[in-house]
Amino acid sequence: MSGKTSVLVLAANPKDTPALRLDQEVREIQIGLLRSRRKGFHIRQDWAVRPRDIRRALLEHRPSIVHFCGHGSGEEGLILEDDHGTSQPVSSSAVAGLFSLFSNQIKCVVLNACFSESQARAIASHVEHVVGMSREIEDRAAIEFAMGFYDAVAAGETYESAFHFGCNAIELAGLRGQHTPILMCKGSALPLVGEPTPSVSATTATEQTRSARGDLSVKSLNDLYAAGWGVIDVMRRLEQIDYDNVAGLDKSSAGDYEQWATIAENNPDGYSFIVDGAGQVVGYWHFEALPEELFTKALCGELEDSEISIDNVILPCTPGELDLYFIIFAIERNFRGFKANRLLLGALLDRLEEFAQAGIHIRKICANAFTPEGVGMCKSLGMSYRQQHRRMGLIFQVAQADLNGLSRTRPHIVKGAKRPSL
Repeated sequence: MSGKTSVLVLAANPKDTPALRLDQEVREIQIGLLRSRRKGFHIRQDWAVRPRDIRRALLEHRPSIVHFCGHGSGEEGLILEDDHGTSQPVSSSAVAGLFSLFSNQIKCVVLNACFSESQARAIASHVEHVVGMSREIEDRAAIEFAMGFYDAVAAGETYESAFHFGCNAIELAGLRGQHTPILMCKGSALPLVGEPTPSVSATTATEQTRSARGDLSVKSLNDLYAAGWGVIDVMRRLEQIDYDNVAGLDKSSAGDYEQWATIAENNPDGYSFIVDGAGQVVGYWHFEALPEELFTKALCGELEDSEISIDNVILPCTPGELDLYFIIFAIERNFRGFKANRLLLGALLDRLEEFAQAGIHIRKICANAFTPEGVGMCKSLGMSYRQQHRRMGLIFQVAQADLNGLSRTRPHIVKGAKRPSL
């Protein structure tokens, strides 16, 4: 075995989880590596792995590459099996701690499991190259990624190049999810996502940005569903925009994508999106109607977004008056400007007018402005600065009686307003 690269494939599909074609994935990995003319790979397989099985396999086989295929559950961890064959989550810290003990030996880890980004980030503190999945990935797409990745490894490509071959394999197969895999490189500040960035001149890059900005359009959540997005895909994309826009943002203040996915499924009218010419979400706003206690807490700058849940928001479905809390108004850096701001603000006024026509009127609006665009939106609505949030952001507010600017342009929005005479 001297001179060969050892590859350890670990598989787990507990009996209380959806069935996956792990046998096909492992077979394709083996075919890709063994068909190489370099003949430099030694492959080991361990199935139905329990936590202690991983430790034993690493000690016995001493691999350079570790591939895990199965299920993931985000922050809860990778899903292995217990002694009864049912699910046993293993946390990011536990997995990372184990791999840290083999950091001088393992060169690459592939976590081909849904929502395994957290574990990939943790392991990347100790291993040079780690692949994880930023969201849910379909079984077929996971298999295609593995095929593309190991075909490239077998051909002598670097792990970074193999990652891009894997992402491209998903797209070549006509499947969604080519942007789901992420590659974490030890010591790198940012992960590589989806596909390689093409080498272009500064002039070409500027022209591409202008073109994309010129193709901006407003979409609803249902529009995104129709275009093939899943609610988790959307929420993960918004999470990425949030963290890119707001320095120092964390889960305790922002909440997480699973929390917002549940809310969005029940209140799609609380969102509006800007989409570029490639169909990518590049900006959005989000509001929720809150009960009096939570709204008062928001006005005082004491409400954390992580406290908002489907159980404590008011769904706009019957005539009446609501208090709206604006959670965020954010746009990607490359798309900021008059057009994006105008599109999002127009979408907001359209939504409020739709509410008004259904007899749903806005009594008060509160916003925590994290971004310059958010501050601009507040001022456009005639909102006044109230105070700083206790952790981050600026609290703005406006009451129905002060929505004079809106009553001139959108008279239906404000209850009791009359159209100006011509």
